[in-house]
Amino acid sequence: MKFSYVAAALCMLALVSCSNHDEPEDIGGAQIKDVHFDVWVTAGTSNGTAYLVKNVNSLEEPQVISFENSGCDITGKLDQEIISKGQYYYEIPPTGDCFGKYQITNQGLVTVARRPFEKNVYRAYRYCHAWIDDHTLVIMSSDGDKTKALWTKLDTNNMTIIDEGEYNLTEMSGINALTTSGLLGYRKSDNKLIYFYARSAFAFEGFYAAFIDASTMEISTIAHENKEVIMAGTAYGELLQNKMAFDNNDNLYIACNYHLDGFSSTTQQYGRIFRINRNETEFDPGYEGFRTDPSGTPDRGKILTIDYMGQNKLVLCIQDPEHCGVVIDPDDKNQGWGNNYNVYYCMLDIPSDVATEFKYEGKNLPYSQGTFAQRSFVLNGKVYIGTNPKEEIPTIYVYDIRSTKMVKGAQIQEGFGFDRITYVADR
Repeated sequence: MKFSYVAAALCMLALVSCSNHDEPEDIGGAQIKDVHFDVWVTAGTSNGTAYLVKNVNSLEEPQVISFENSGCDITGKLDQEIISKGQYYYEIPPTGDCFGKYQITNQGLVTVARRPFEKNVYRAYRYCHAWIDDHTLVIMSSDGDKTKALWTKLDTNNMTIIDEGEYNLTEMSGINALTTSGLLGYRKSDNKLIYFYARSAFAFEGFYAAFIDASTMEISTIAHENKEVIMAGTAYGELLQNKMAFDNNDNLYIACNYHLDGFSSTTQQYGRIFRINRNETEFDPGYEGFRTDPSGTPDRGKILTIDYMGQNKLVLCIQDPEHCGVVIDPDDKNQGWGNNYNVYYCMLDIPSDVATEFKYEGKNLPYSQGTFAQRSFVLNGKVYIGTNPKEEIPTIYVYDIRSTKMVKGAQIQEGFGFDRITYVADR
């Protein structure tokens, strides 16, 4: 009898151990074995602004990345507001007449394919996108009159148009106009595209989410978030900045902002995060994240970008002049905004809503300049964070999610504006 009890206990222990071992690890971002990185910078020239991209093999090595007579000049050929997936970039180029597929190399720009528009016509860097799978891309935006939403489904293997159409969303939603691009996400768990849109980028009266069957492209329902808020992305989709993030359970988090009362511009905002849970077609009424900044102060800090880090945490890029110490006169609410060193990075624990600044050697990462940028991403269990500080040259820090260790990595040659880092699969 004793042996039976012991054997039963051992069996239960084995089952628990197997169950814990088989449970998937909650780490966000892509997992790509062979990858390199593209560093995007700007340079002032006698002819205006030049846009340069350089391929590097590592962002963790303590090197200074030089752009002297090196890198790829994409000025006038591609935009910084571009889709990155696998080995390629995709965009509607500055010519505004086609869908393009490209590779950027240190030897130059390679045009892989260009597909002229058919029925639907889009404007350069004024659209949103979502991937249904590795080779099926959906493009959406409002039409010229901003009354309808256009959509085109592409096969990116050969850049053929699978199908296209439009939605009369002003009539369906009872509003008189649409924001320029809106935001588009794909929820794999129920094969739904979720298209976010509003009446205006400056009307703090809520926004809408249309749930679209990704196979038929038919709208099943439309949800309305009616709080006095606007979604963080309205004009450029997520071509440069990430405004939404799915966790590993397929819950969708979207960055939103309220207007700061007493400020002179509607662009002066404080951030919140809203959620649509897996398989749901309404906003979660019980969740509103980032209610305080890392110092515990409420209603401060505009959310610029958002990514899912794993372990129930989000990576946030925040614009907050007061938090970053660029406000001299506390009675002047309009100080420190615009092109100032007013940007910081933090991780937000979703269940507790506690935000913690990223640190290196016990100190907060340097505060950065440049609010229209994407200098962070999550890849292979690490968070890459680029800073554009006042007192030193632009620097990339790398945070290991499992070990919680932060290292100081590559730096950018002085004299160049640091706007973006992307990862590109080698094969």
